[in-house]
Amino acid sequence: MQAADQERRAKKAGEREAEREANEQARGEARKLAEEEAARRKAEAEQAVIKRVGRPIKINVRDQRHGREEPMTVRGPAKLQVLTGAAAIRLNLQEGKASFRRGSQALRREDTADQAGLEDGDVIDVDVTDAGTVSSNSTDSGHPKKPERWRVIAAARRSATTNLRS
Repeated sequence: MQAADQERRAKKAGEREAEREANEQARGEARKLAEEEAARRKAEAEQAVIKRVGRPIKINVRDQRHGREEPMTVRGPAKLQVLTGAAAIRLNLQEGKASFRRGSQALRREDTADQAGLEDGDVIDVDVTDAGTVSSNSTDSGHPKKPERWRVIAAARRSATTNLRS
């Protein structure tokens, strides 16, 4: 009797072990299918975003005068006005005084990156007139009629006339 019980227990233990292995294998396959489904959904979502807002285009904007180059990213349907504004800020230029070119082609601010034919790795050259730079260490007060240098000159004149009176 004991031998039969032990045999039955061993058989049940073997069945449980086989069932556990089958469950483990089924869980592994289900996990793999879920991961594949998640990856497929993520790829579809990325494609939908790219279709809606365009693919990112990585370009370099180069200031001809100073030889500085700034990497930038722009989306295909975005107006170049966005790019020119950001480039002017990064290169410390007045936006209205800068002209942007790709090779020999002048870029219009109203065009989009797709219309201009921009591609990854393109270099945009920026030409600036002398009045187009913004001085970061300017001594002007910001008031258009009375810059700091005029105030200094006026103070020097006042002190000169006071010295003459004494």
